[in-house]
Amino acid sequence: MKRCARCLTERSVVEFNRSPRNKDGLHSYCRACQKAHYRDDAVRHKANVRRTSRARRRQALDVIMARFSEGCVDCGIADIRLLEFDHVRGTKIASVGTMVRRERALELIRAEIEKCDVRCRNCHAIVTIERRGSSWHDAYLRPRPDRRP
Repeated sequence: MKRCARCLTERSVVEFNRSPRNKDGLHSYCRACQKAHYRDDAVRHKANVRRTSRARRRQALDVIMARFSEGCVDCGIADIRLLEFDHVRGTKIASVGTMVRRERALELIRAEIEKCDVRCRNCHAIVTIERRGSSWHDAYLRPRPDRRP
């Protein structure tokens, strides 16, 4: 038998959840009181989750904006609507935007940004095609002898 710290009733030990933190290996609240506690606390908990999510997103966006302030490494354009991260070093875990949306740790986002150069969309497309080698674009970029300019 064990006394619940919330409702103060003596209950069988099978009515308590396990907890490795307590000496006896059981929670101090019985299951019914624990369920009521979490149900009552749900609104406050959800508000905390939303608040911390917004704060984490704001921190990540601040890191991104600091990197975007340098502009495109090729042409120098600084319009943030056109800038993207181009993964050039290391192995890509995920796109930076996906990591921000999924609320990954700020250290992981910073590490992923360090693998990238900032390029505008046009320069990013050109560099990516050149990096991959041949593509269907090559046939149209090379002058063909059978066609007149």
